[in-house]
Amino acid sequence: MVKSGLSEELMSTPGAVPRVSHHRLAAHLGSAFILYSGMFLTGLQILRDSKIAYDTFPKEIAKILANPSLNRFRRLAICTAVLIFLTSMSGALVAGLDAGLIYNEFPYMGKNIIPSKSELFSKSYTKFGERDLWRNFFDNPTTVQFDHRVLAMTTLCAITALWLYSRRLTLPPKARLAINFVLGKDSDQNIIWFSDMNLNRLIAKLIKFEATNQTFDYLRTIAADVHVVKGDYDEFPNLPLSKIITHGPLRIGVLHGHQVIPVGDAESLSIIARQMDADILLTGHTHRFEAIEYEGKFFVNPGSATGAYSGFSTEDIKPSFVLMDIQGSVVVTYVYRLVDGDVK
Repeated sequence: MVKSGLSEELMSTPGAVPRVSHHRLAAHLGSAFILYSGMFLTGLQILRDSKIAYDTFPKEIAKILANPSLNRFRRLAICTAVLIFLTSMSGALVAGLDAGLIYNEFPYMGKNIIPSKSELFSKSYTKFGERDLWRNFFDNPTTVQFDHRVLAMTTLCAITALWLYSRRLTLPPKARLAINFVLGKDSDQNIIWFSDMNLNRLIAKLIKFEATNQTFDYLRTIAADVHVVKGDYDEFPNLPLSKIITHGPLRIGVLHGHQVIPVGDAESLSIIARQMDADILLTGHTHRFEAIEYEGKFFVNPGSATGAYSGFSTEDIKPSFVLMDIQGSVVVTYVYRLVDGDVK
């Protein structure tokens, strides 16, 4: 299942991250759920029919199950099961797209609970402009993650409501145990999810370099031209998510890098560069220096000048910055790193 859709060509590309098709991943997971559930329910039905045939089925349980008041509970339970299934399928898309790496906080996604319409319904994920914006629900990491959040919250509310409704009914002991287990398991998973996301948010806030107006003013005193784009935790709502800088014949694209999924993936970088029509793409986010040439375009990640912690690398981050000397269509990149207390 995990190998489904794995691109052998991508595995041999320098800087690329091997990945599977998120569509096939969700399809395989959904098929597994349906097959397992079908076999499990069939087994339970066989056991029940066997007890009825041999007259060993408890009479008191049969009387409870024959109560017409349980019909509505059965319908609600089926609807809740379908909702759980849809949430799981949405989770498979999140996993396949690494969508959880974009906004690792809750309940906010950036500055708002609901991302902007331009993020949720981007034409970058369509083939025919506005005619197939529905593709965002399956291919846009921001939309997929938002959908999963909504489904997760809806599922939690539905399970809680079903549990409260079950308290008014007379249920067989095993059915009562099952509904209690479902509520406990769902609550436990949501608590872990909330805690993990907000812990990541807290760590990121503690270690980030604060971008303030004073910082920008200082940069303008040492550089004639300063270009700033919005990061995933920046507090400036008016900053652009990306910019294009024209230098002679070259178009240089600049963006923070949290939009690149998987993080630092060469194929994803190439797609963004084509969308921006950029010859050179400057990104960050990983705090680790990288420079690669892929599909005729040049990608540079200057790293972190302060050597700030990165959750995307198991190696110690070395402070680094980059200078680019552009002469016509020739680009010479100089990398400076702090090694043993000296900049080299």
